[in-house]
Amino acid sequence: MSSRKLIAAARVVTGSGGRCAEDGAVLTDGDTVVAAGRRTEVEVPADERDERIELPGTTVLPGLVDAHVHLVFDAGTDPVRTLEGQDDEAPRRPPTRWAPAAARDSSPRGVRPT
Repeated sequence: MSSRKLIAAARVVTGSGGRCAEDGAVLTDGDTVVAAGRRTEVEVPADERDERIELPGTTVLPGLVDAHVHLVFDAGTDPVRTLEGQDDEAPRRPPTRWAPAAARDSSPRGVRPT
């Protein structure tokens, strides 16, 4: 069996800045994403030896392993040090007073988020 997998889903986030690819697919080879997009486009490089995984009704975000990632962080080799330097250079200001979540409810018809 090939180490390649074709993962088909209702939607695939391609990371191209546009909308999700509806009726999408992701083709992987080992731990590398080979292609991602609409299923009709991704199936072209796939062949019958590739393992096929069907995920109907799901959205797939290929390549993102850590679901709790802050994509706004510095892309340098040491983002922690960069952020620490920014914190040290920030002007001193009084601490912010936070309002309880219930006090700033903006959900429709008073429905609380779960």
